[in-house]
Amino acid sequence: MISSVVVVDDYRPAAEAMCRLLKLLGHEARSCADPEKCLELIEQAKPDAILLDIVMPGISGLELVGPIRQRLEKSCKIVAVTGHVDREMKTRCLAAGFDDFMVKPATIGELEAVLGFNPSSSPRSAS
Repeated sequence: MISSVVVVDDYRPAAEAMCRLLKLLGHEARSCADPEKCLELIEQAKPDAILLDIVMPGISGLELVGPIRQRLEKSCKIVAVTGHVDREMKTRCLAAGFDDFMVKPATIGELEAVLGFNPSSSPRSAS
């Protein structure tokens, strides 16, 4: 079960709101609004899951997923989070190494599904 989550989103209010929601759902949650500094936080926190925004200044989530994978245990679930709702973006994210894909703003049900509370309703399984 996922208990620790790091949220990486350059829009600080969105990252903080996601952390509050995760905490309400019983997870330990930390956020980082600077994609350039997120690797340090991720290495310190050693989370069970990462919610990683795709479109960020400087370095995108697509560019970060590889270095994150190299630094973490294979069991860490990395979820692409984006406002771009199209099949091509989902395909690119999954090919880049993400475990799942979530469109923001996400509902509580979608968040629970992505984090494994209800695997049969995961956005990834609905193609």
